[in-house]
Amino acid sequence: MTNKTALGNILDQINFSTQPLKSSSASESNSINVSGNIIQLPTSKIINWKYNDRPESELGNISELADNIKQIGQQQPCIVRELIAGQKYELIAGERRWRAAKLLNQDLKVIISTLTDSEAALVQAAENNNRLNLSDYAKGQSYAALIESGVLKQKDLIDKLGKTKQQISALLSYSRIPKNINNAIINYSLVSPRTAETIKQMSAKGEPYVSSIIKIADKIRSGKIGHKTLREHIMRQLESKKLEKQVMQEGRKHHDTYFTIKRSKSCFTIDLKKNLIDELCSNPYKSDELIKSIENIISKMFNNKSPPGRTQ
Repeated sequence: MTNKTALGNILDQINFSTQPLKSSSASESNSINVSGNIIQLPTSKIINWKYNDRPESELGNISELADNIKQIGQQQPCIVRELIAGQKYELIAGERRWRAAKLLNQDLKVIISTLTDSEAALVQAAENNNRLNLSDYAKGQSYAALIESGVLKQKDLIDKLGKTKQQISALLSYSRIPKNINNAIINYSLVSPRTAETIKQMSAKGEPYVSSIIKIADKIRSGKIGHKTLREHIMRQLESKKLEKQVMQEGRKHHDTYFTIKRSKSCFTIDLKKNLIDELCSNPYKSDELIKSIENIISKMFNNKSPPGRTQ
């Protein structure tokens, strides 16, 4: 029985159609034609396009794909365009097959097509649009780079890929997340476009939101926190910080540095300073005032509900 990885390698070779990519807009009658004769080129004559959309981390097992090509041959040609007549070509689609052929030191089956940057970008996007082994993060970053460089407009992706404006906007969110959050999350392969969009929106609210996102970066990276629960986690952290600030202010206001209150998941810890203990011994009235103040603070920490018990 063919295992899942081997099957994936076969599918990687055969799922890209070389039929013209039709425009979905009624006002545009042109199509991108990538059909033509299949020829073989030395891999040394081919360079990767600067706008290639597959990051190193998502190339997969090239050695396994090379073994597959060695056994059954290259089933699907790559798409290239000519840079220097007969001398140098640029790879537009089929990076994994190209790398596998380089590993095998054998020629690559290609179709040479005359494409503008815009057309090349859409051919590449069409090939990878439905690929399961290319993350949404990689697609989103690629689309953003193409738009930023002026190769494509957002409308081109919507029209040619059959995606909604909301879907494209969510994919572009990956490129609009602050750098310090990126450094914390590191790997976005399990982070959905909608989660990326929520991260972008919440981080734009200011530094406290950014800090809250960074604190739960591990859970975002693993997919444990998605767009449905992300806002809830952030707001819970912010509320906790707000309460901590209130406690500190209350402590300074009423008792200066006499006591501190710390809250954990299941209990409170109240630390009394020595100078306060000395004062309580000489002034019993101060003890009642202290207890009342502490109860008020704890009540606020329970969102103005009655505290779980009176501290004596």
